[in-house]
Amino acid sequence: MVGFKYWFAFIGFCFSLLSLQAQTSFVSLPVITTTYNDTYTYAILTSGASAREILLTGGALPAGVTLVDNGDGSGLLSGIVSQTGSFPLQLTVREIADNSQQDVQNFTLVVAKANASITISNLNQTYSSTGKQVAVSTVPAGLSVDVTYDGSATPPVNAGTYAIEAAVSDINYQGTANAMLVVQKASLQALAEDKAKLYGDVNPALTIAYSGFLGSDDVSSISEPLISTTATDGSNAGTYAITLSGGSALNYDITLVNGTLTVGKATLTATADNKTRVYGSSNPSLEERCVGYVCRSRWSPFH
Repeated sequence: MVGFKYWFAFIGFCFSLLSLQAQTSFVSLPVITTTYNDTYTYAILTSGASAREILLTGGALPAGVTLVDNGDGSGLLSGIVSQTGSFPLQLTVREIADNSQQDVQNFTLVVAKANASITISNLNQTYSSTGKQVAVSTVPAGLSVDVTYDGSATPPVNAGTYAIEAAVSDINYQGTANAMLVVQKASLQALAEDKAKLYGDVNPALTIAYSGFLGSDDVSSISEPLISTTATDGSNAGTYAITLSGGSALNYDITLVNGTLTVGKATLTATADNKTRVYGSSNPSLEERCVGYVCRSRWSPFH
């Protein structure tokens, strides 16, 4: 009796295994991640005792991916993915003769953005009083790129060094790049204008002429250089340097050009006084009158 009991238990176990093997179910595990423009493949395998079909019963496949039922209990989800995002999907395998014999497989297919590369150029520019924008190109070509300059979307105007961050702005691609933009100072010439005066006159006002201001810039945009001359109001006739020193600017490299103060000779008129004498008398003393002495100078111009 004991032997028969074990025999019947063994027979029951075998029937249980056969029953499990006969159940319609998915055997394969889904592939749940892929990347835009890559080839996605999920080979679907199922088990069951009779003919069965594989169906998409929930969700929508990303663009480029299709489901093929091979008709033998296997199928294939595949294609070149042309859409990014998360796609909740439901696959169902069921017996063709008895739809109640079925199994469901739920999963979410995540399609990540593909990587793109960014090249940043035009990184060395010169101040011009307008915003300095870098140039960007992408691979693949034509992608939109957001660019910031030291964290601001506005291109800088002033001379200086700026940290550039570029990021692809696209539904299907991602990518970043970094660089440094250098905006050089423009050239500005400060010229001490030549001056002239006559000996004894007060020194004229010294002035600076500028060449190279850009846009609406003027002398208020810089710290002006100092201008001076060694000549005084009483300096002798001759030439004296007008010199520039110092000066600075945020956006300009200032080149200083000295000038010349020319002190001309004053005009002095010497007139001999008319004299008379009686015939036979000695000549009278001869005298001259000088008109034009400067600063009360009374020495003889003929010494």
